[in-house]
Amino acid sequence: MPEQKLRRMRQCPKCGKLNPLNQATCSGQGCHENLVISGILVDVDEKGNIYPVNMENTNAPFDIVVESAEEKMPETDQSIVEKPLPEKKEKPSLEDKKVPTPTSKELKQMMKAQKKEEKRARKGKRSTGQKLARGVLCLLLIAGIGVGGYFAYDYWQGQQEKEDRTTVRSNDDETEEDSDTHDDRTQPEEVNSEDDTETWTDANGTTYTGSRVNGKLEGSGKAVYAEGDTYEGEFVGGYRQGKGEYHWVDGDRYVGSWDNGVISGYGVYWWTSGNRYVGYWENNMKNGIGTLYYADGTIEYGRWLDDELVEVMEQE
Repeated sequence: MPEQKLRRMRQCPKCGKLNPLNQATCSGQGCHENLVISGILVDVDEKGNIYPVNMENTNAPFDIVVESAEEKMPETDQSIVEKPLPEKKEKPSLEDKKVPTPTSKELKQMMKAQKKEEKRARKGKRSTGQKLARGVLCLLLIAGIGVGGYFAYDYWQGQQEKEDRTTVRSNDDETEEDSDTHDDRTQPEEVNSEDDTETWTDANGTTYTGSRVNGKLEGSGKAVYAEGDTYEGEFVGGYRQGKGEYHWVDGDRYVGSWDNGVISGYGVYWWTSGNRYVGYWENNMKNGIGTLYYADGTIEYGRWLDDELVEVMEQE
């Protein structure tokens, strides 16, 4: 009987696929059984007949000659061999998992978070028309605030002007009362005692009467200038500072505030022509709210800037 050569292989117990002896996993489609552990050793002849290993085969028509396990196996096409899939891990059942029961506080926090998510989702779903309408409303609100602020400022300015007018009128009345009794005016109240009062004449021909500090007239005093003008009132460091009355040789007269030797603040000025100005001054010029009374009865009331009327106002 001719000698029959057998090949030893591993048969997959799951799909029955015959695999080479040195192959660890089954190459059957969709099957990746571990042949090292569960594979069945079999002998296969040239015709494909399968014989179990170590089987008593008394009816075999030939002698069984088993190939060595180290014999080179025929090369297989690796392109058609499927790669083994990763083993699937069984998911633990719900019975195995112990789910803790949430507390009332946790439930409130979960509900609060869910509401926030729903609110954020609603905001994201706003249409373009809604966004445009909201932008228009914001612009209208800003414009309304601006207009309201303008009217508020205008109202405040009007109130300030009314207060200024009231102050000018009250001061005007007081000045007129003082002017009516000008001929009988007494000298300003002396702040120094009679022992400190002295009279002297400087190099310019001006005669001073009052208290002298470091050679300069200080406090209340009187000055008679070389050209004939006179000033009686308050001095600081030899300069007209504070309240005082000045008479010019030509007949003009001023009663009011002084600053560093010039007319500044509130005061009244009389001209020999009969005109009279009652109001605010700065640097010897009409500046601020004031009233100019002309000899012919004309009255100019308003805001002045450097002796010019820049804004006419109505007297209440």
